This record gives sequence, structure tokens and C-alpha cells, in this order.
Amino acid sequence: MATHTAPTLPGMPFNGGPSPALSHPRRVLWPWPVFVLGAAALVGVWLGRPYLHQIPKSWFGNLVNGTGDHAQKDLQTMRNILERKPGEMDKALTLGQKILDQSSEHPQLVGETNYLMGCIFLKKAEDAAPQETVDWQSARKHFDRAQKEGVPSGDQPRLAFFQAKVLHHLKSEPEGILKLLQDADAGDEKAALYRIKAEELMRTPDPDWKAALDASKQEMSLLPTTVDSRTRAQVRLRLAELNLRLKDTAEAQKQIEGIDSNTPEYFLSRVLLARIHQTDGNFAQAVLAWKLAAANPKATPQELAAIYCDLGMCYSKTHKPAEAQEAWRQAQARGGEPGQAAAFRMAEAQLAEASHEQAVPLFEEALKGVLRPEDYHNSVLPREDVVKVLEQACTLFRTQADFANASKVAELLGYVAGPGRSSEVQAEIADTWGEKLLAESRQTPGQAGQNALAEAKKQFQLAGLHAEKAAKLDRPVAEQSEWFRKAAGYFLKAQSPLALDSAIEMLNRVVQLNKGTPDAEALYLKALAHEQRGQMKEAAEAYKAIPENSPLQARARYQLATIQLNEKSETREAFDQKVKQAIAELEKNLDPSVQQTDRGAHELSMFRLAEVLCKYSNDYAAAETAYKAALKAYPKSAYAELATFWLGRSISNQASLQSQLAHTNGLADADRQAIVKSYTLLLDNAKKTWEPLEKTLLDRETRQPLTDLEKDLLRQTSFAVAECYFFRQEFDDAIRLYKILRIRYDGQVFSLVALSQLWNCYAFTKQPDKAVREAEDLREALARIPADALDKSPPYTRKYWEDWLADKAPTKPAPTPDQPKDQ
Repeated sequence: MATHTAPTLPGMPFNGGPSPALSHPRRVLWPWPVFVLGAAALVGVWLGRPYLHQIPKSWFGNLVNGTGDHAQKDLQTMRNILERKPGEMDKALTLGQKILDQSSEHPQLVGETNYLMGCIFLKKAEDAAPQETVDWQSARKHFDRAQKEGVPSGDQPRLAFFQAKVLHHLKSEPEGILKLLQDADAGDEKAALYRIKAEELMRTPDPDWKAALDASKQEMSLLPTTVDSRTRAQVRLRLAELNLRLKDTAEAQKQIEGIDSNTPEYFLSRVLLARIHQTDGNFAQAVLAWKLAAANPKATPQELAAIYCDLGMCYSKTHKPAEAQEAWRQAQARGGEPGQAAAFRMAEAQLAEASHEQAVPLFEEALKGVLRPEDYHNSVLPREDVVKVLEQACTLFRTQADFANASKVAELLGYVAGPGRSSEVQAEIADTWGEKLLAESRQTPGQAGQNALAEAKKQFQLAGLHAEKAAKLDRPVAEQSEWFRKAAGYFLKAQSPLALDSAIEMLNRVVQLNKGTPDAEALYLKALAHEQRGQMKEAAEAYKAIPENSPLQARARYQLATIQLNEKSETREAFDQKVKQAIAELEKNLDPSVQQTDRGAHELSMFRLAEVLCKYSNDYAAAETAYKAALKAYPKSAYAELATFWLGRSISNQASLQSQLAHTNGLADADRQAIVKSYTLLLDNAKKTWEPLEKTLLDRETRQPLTDLEKDLLRQTSFAVAECYFFRQEFDDAIRLYKILRIRYDGQVFSLVALSQLWNCYAFTKQPDKAVREAEDLREALARIPADALDKSPPYTRKYWEDWLADKAPTKPAPTPDQPKDQ
């Protein structure tokens, strides 16, 4: 019997066994379960007809054509190219773009596709030139879409790392990059991960230098041994910088020493090394490091400017001014912020030179174009440093009386510190200038002294205007009040009616700012202004308004006493009453508590009390005691010399009273002799008081010109000494002294006084011929003295001397020297 091979169905194996014998086909029997399922399917299709149009037709196409399988294969091809075929990156991008173009057919693959395309663009970006950013931006776009659409869980840590890598290159916000790195997997790029982390930690607003250092150490430990020397140098450079930030200069220097000199980072490491030496004060070593840094052939002009700026500073610290100036000139020539800083440092260094005024044009050059604080921008030289140096320059010029340059620098100061600070400093400069001129006026006789006084008042007026300008700026109330107060003080010194009115106005502003609260200082200054203005009633009211517990109360009492003494009185009794009131007020200021709280007021009150007792109440003994107490307490007072003269006068006036008493009729001889003895002793004490003062003034005159006040004091003292000898009837000494005075004041009215006293001496000693000769000399001297000079010296007018000459004759009896004569 023949046999047949049965046909094979696709996918069914052929076992080679015998086939069954051919026969008629049997009737197929459908099992019931199959029938039921078919019926259910028909029913389901009928019921679902309304929804069939909502199912994408591509689903049916995928089932028929297998499009999803093709997309998956393309994705796998993209991964293979990324891993092993860098030359086919464009093919991979084409495959990825094809998938994205058909994203509606397989939306579940969009995230993964963007991830792979981002990786491709990242690879291309890293292989391209550093300045090219297009691929970096494309990588960022695809990574962002991948993160949004979602990627397979295995790709998520790598996506985070690649995103951080791209954002790091594009210098995005560091906080976001650091957050990505927390969950990132860098694969075999772990060193890069720590590099990015370190650099981003350094870019945060408040850098965590310690964390950045730890990350850099991790990077260094993960670098393969085969890594190029430049990469290692870059890490060492960062480690050095971070250690320097953390003030570990030893470790920073160790890292710098490990940098290969053949790498570009070597020159940058010299910058850090120079800063280390500069911070440690090793300026000579810093100079060497800066010079090596300046040899960098790839350094930009701005980098060189910064290097030369610091090099100049180190040269200046090693006392090499010429080298410092040359380095700064190199920096200045390259411009930019370092160039500006170098120009300023040149000016600052010039302040230490003898010709420091040359610093001013350098300051002007450094601040060219800066007219207000907002115009100054320099990261190399902070504005605070500029302000500090300019203020020091103002102080230097001011203390050395170079007021013109001080004012120029103060104007520059306003450009960087604001007009308020400039006005404050200008006020101080003008005030110091005024004080110097005022001192000169006191030391300079004649018209030159008067001119100096007038200029001093102008400067005080200017100081007041500057202070007023400072006060009117937008500033806290307390500062406004303080500067209005200062302005008033300056205007008071100016003394002109206009300045005094300005002072009163300033003080009224102070009162307004204090909202009616009593301000003792403002009231005191206001009273002074009214007093100098001649408005005594207003002045007295202001003094009286000063609170009793104020530290200025003592000064107010002193000024009130002065006002009372200067007021006109209707009767002698009224005047005596005012004198008593003034004495009582001044005595309150002699309390030791006043000396502790206001030494100036205590000093003034002591000398003024003695003056009142001597000149107003004629209580010469009390005046002597008061003058001695004042001179003992304040021997170096500015009033000491004048007080010494009046101490002598208080004593001599007591002698004059004793002389008058000695001529009382009916006085017993013993009493008369006691009075004469007291008279002689008083004259001797007066002479001993005046002679040292005269010697002091004469010695001073040999060293420097005397002021007008000192000249007047010397004249009165010298005549007073001669008087003592005359009234003690020591005529030889009196004649010797009057002859000296005649010569000293030749051509002046006071030479006539000396000649008249010589006549008295010769007449009293019965030497009529010599007396006549002195009278003739007096007549000749009177003829040589201009009339206007006589008119300025009452009571010694021409008529007085003509009457004196007519009255005096050698044959007449000599006068009796019974009391001193105040010259």
C-alpha cells in the first residue's frame, strides 16, 4: 500500500510519522461554549457601535503593520549609536525625530525618545567648541520634555545628572542644579558630578565653602590615574582657592605647589599664591608671585590690570615707591575697574610723600565720570575704601592747613559718599580754616591782623552754610537737629548781623524738630546769638529758660551776670544792687560740683568774679583774694596774664587807699607809721606781681611779634612797675625805668607820659634843671606826634599836654606822690 506525507501548517513541526488513511471528511461538531462566546461578541459589537469611531485607527494599523515594534527598534538603535557609534549621531537624531513626529501613535515613547535625543545633543555639545551653545540649548529642551513626559525608571537618575550637567554649563540657578544632583547617577562620571557640585556650591548667594571643599576632595579622589595634568591642575586650583577661603593657607599653598607648571592653571595658581603671601604680610614673596602671574601669555588686559594693581600695592608695602608707581601705571593703562583702582592707589600713596598735594589730580583722574554715588562701580576697590581714603586725605590736608586742597578732596568725596557727607567735611574744613585765621589775627598786629580776622569770619560763615546744607538733606530728625545746631555754632563765630540772624533761625529749627521739648544747648546758643546781636532782653529770656538741672546752667548764670553788669542803671543804688546780684550768681558757679561738670564755666566765673570785685565794687582786698584763687586754680588760663596785671592793680589800689588814710588829719603817729608800713608793703607786693609779667612779655617779644592786646598789656605793666618805684620814692630806679619807656614808645603818646613822670621824679628830688629839660623834651615830642594819634588816646589829648606844660615850672614845689597813677 502506498503512503503520503501530510502538508505542514505554518508554525507546526513535522514529526515524520505516518499520516492517517484518507477518508471522507467528517461533519464538524461546534462545542456549545464556542457558540455562546460568538453570540456574546456579536451582541457586544452591536451595543458598542456608537463608540467605535473614538478608537484611533492607528491602533488597528499597529495590530496589522507592527508600527510600535518599529519604534522600539529605533529607540534601541539610538541607544546603540550612543554607546558605540559616535559617528552616526545625526542618524540617531533622525530616528528620534521620526518617533516624535509619530508621537500620537505611541505617546508612551515620547519621554524616552526626548531623553535619548537630549543625550545625543549633550554628546555633540561636549565635542563642539566651548563657545557653541546651540546643542547645549537643544539638550536642555529635550531633557526638560523627558522629565515632563516621564522616562523608564532606570533612566531617571541618569536624566537628573545630565540635566544638572547641561544647566551647569548654561550657568542656571545653582539651587536647582544642586537639587538635581541629590538623586543623580553619574555612572562612570562620578568625578564630574562632584566637580559640578563644588562649583555650584561656590555660586550660591551664601556659599558653603566647607561643603564645596569636601566635594572637590571627592572629585580629586575619583579622578582616574590616566587623567590629563590640566584637569588635575584645575581641581588643585579650586582646592587651593577653597582652602584660602577657609583661611587654611598652608593647605592652599600645598595644593598650589602640586600644579604642573606646563598647564595654563599654573599662572592662575600664581595669583592665588600671591594673595596668600599678601594676606600673610609676606609682600616680597607676593611680588615674585605677581610677576610670574603677569607673565601669563593668555592673560586678558583686564586680568593683567588686576595683577599689576596688586603688584603695585605689594611694592608699596616693601617701600619701593618707584616700582609701585610703575606697576600702577601699567594697570591704569589697561583700564577697567583695576585701572581705576590703580589710579586711586597711586593717589593714596602720594599722600605719604612730601609733595602730597600731587595726590589731588590723581584722585580727580581716578574718579573721572563719577558725579554721584550711583556712578561708582568697582569690584576691585569697594566704594567704602574710596570714601575712607578720601576722608583721610581731607583730614591730612586740613591738619596741615592746606585748606584749598582739602576742599577739593571734600568735593570729590561728595561724588562717592553723597552731598551730605561732603557738606559735613566742608563745614569742618571751613571751621578749622577760620580758627587758624582767628589765631593769626590775635598774633598779628595792625591791619594784617584785622584782615585775618575778617577772613576768619568769612570762613565761619561758609562753615555755617555747609552745615545748614547738610542739615536740610533727607536724614533722621536727630541728625538734622545736630547739624542745625552745628550750623548755628559756626554762624555765631562769624558774628556779622546776617550770620547771627542765621544762627537764631537754625536754633529755631532745632526747637521745632524737638517739638517744643526744652533743649538747653539750643537755648544757650540762641541766647548768645541774641546777645551778640545786641538783643539783651531776648538773650536774658533764653538764658533764663534753660532748665535748672542742665549742665549749661552754670554758663547761663555767667552770661546773665555779664548782661546785668552791662545794663544801664538809673541810680547808683540800682547799679550797686545789680553788682551784688551778679556777684551772687558768679559765686554759685564756684561750687566744686560746677568745676567737675563744667570746668570752663568755673574758670570764667572765677576770673570774672575777681574782675567785678575790683572794677565794679571797688573791694580791692576781696578782689586780690579772688584773683589769687583763680590763678592758683588755672595758672595756664588764657586770662592768666591779664588777671595777673589786675591782681597787681588790686594790690596797688589798696596802697592808694592806705596813702589817703595816712593823710587823715589828727591821726596818731603810731597809727600813721603802721599805715605807711602797710602802704610800702602793698606797693612792694604789687611790684613783685608785675615784674615777672613784664619780663614774660618782653621775652616773648624777642621771639615773635606781640598782638595788640599783648602790647597794651606790656605797656600798662611796665608803667605800673615804674609807678611802684616812684611811689616807694626809689627815684633812681623810677628814673631808669621811665627813660626806657620814653625810648620804647618814642613818637607815641605814651612817651609823653614817661617824660611827664621823669619831670615829677626830678622835681620831687629837687633837680629843677633836669625837670625843665624834661619839660622841653616833652614839648618837642608833643610837636612830632600827629593830632589824630592824640585824639585816639584820651585823656591825653593835645590840650591836656598843653595845659600840663603851661602849669609846670621848675621853680614850683614838687608834687607829693600820694597815690598810684593808672596808665
